[in-house]
Amino acid sequence: MGIISTGLGFTTSSGSIQQRVCVPDGGGMLSFRWSMYSEEWLEYVGSQFQDSFTVSVAEVNPTTGVVGAFTPLFSKTVDGLAGQVVPADVGFDRGGVYKTGWRLD
Repeated sequence: MGIISTGLGFTTSSGSIQQRVCVPDGGGMLSFRWSMYSEEWLEYVGSQFQDSFTVSVAEVNPTTGVVGAFTPLFSKTVDGLAGQVVPADVGFDRGGVYKTGWRLD
């Protein structure tokens, strides 16, 4: 779980959260459960303010630890999820928080 916010004073610009995972040499399939919360539903749909959720992967050199380029696999925005949210049972600094509910991708 993580929070990235300009409104709550944690950052004044965009931010990100990273999680490293190991994938066997033979590859595999990535699936994950996610739920997105935002104060930008529903008043900011169609505006310049677009909270987003993106999952990307990058290869890491096992010897040097150097991270390669990130390849986006999945991305959702406030506009893209606008008709699929419900009021959340939490509050941020301004209220009006909505959530997607748990999803599997």
